[in-house]
Amino acid sequence: MADKTIAVLDTMTLADLLEAAVFEAQNVGGTAPESRRMTLPQVRSAALDLTKPAAITSGAVTAAGLFVVQESSLADPPTRNVRTLTLPQMLLLMSSGVKLHCERAKVGTTAGWVVAAADNLGKMATIPAAQTSSTLVIPLTGLRVGEKITAFSLVGSIQSGGNAATITADLRKLTAAAAGGTDASVGAMAAPLSVTANTILDSTNAGKTGLAEVVAADETFYLLVTATTAAACTEELQGVLITTAGV
Repeated sequence: MADKTIAVLDTMTLADLLEAAVFEAQNVGGTAPESRRMTLPQVRSAALDLTKPAAITSGAVTAAGLFVVQESSLADPPTRNVRTLTLPQMLLLMSSGVKLHCERAKVGTTAGWVVAAADNLGKMATIPAAQTSSTLVIPLTGLRVGEKITAFSLVGSIQSGGNAATITADLRKLTAAAAGGTDASVGAMAAPLSVTANTILDSTNAGKTGLAEVVAADETFYLLVTATTAAACTEELQGVLITTAGV
């Protein structure tokens, strides 16, 4: 049976990498011993703090070190379902998943959204009644270079008051360029969500799946949210969920 490539390792889940699992770390080009055993917490510690790899092993494990992992979805024998990953690849694998982003948003070109309201609530932004196509810009931080963005969704709610309220979102990226950053859409909701009843925003009605955008070193990402509210309608956002996977 042919080995899988690193490109499809995002099918692995953290359930495959148990806390009690022991990994064989190979320090390519390093001094003897060339390999040593590490637990998952030790691997995680090394991946999250590459400045102190020597603190968790008897010898330094560099970014070129190879880690043997077993993918439980593949058939036995174990010698056929193991893969080798470098330390950066292990970092991407362990950091993948669904992350809640609550960054400071800003009002876009079309006014209407309210940010940093003078209250004791941790809401990202709110929009009052009788607004048309108001835009909100939500910068997304904490993404790692090499991660693959696969989905996003809004966290919040709509209070309709019996009238129509709509909201939509577009994941966009800015790519650095000498003449100024270039702006492009990565993927938007298939259609705006339009409701006439109080509604919670989540991945089932205010999101986008099926993305495959790999984060590059010269790119930043943001979500552009557009909302319209009729009389007696309001909307509020608490955050954004971004799903990522290892490459």
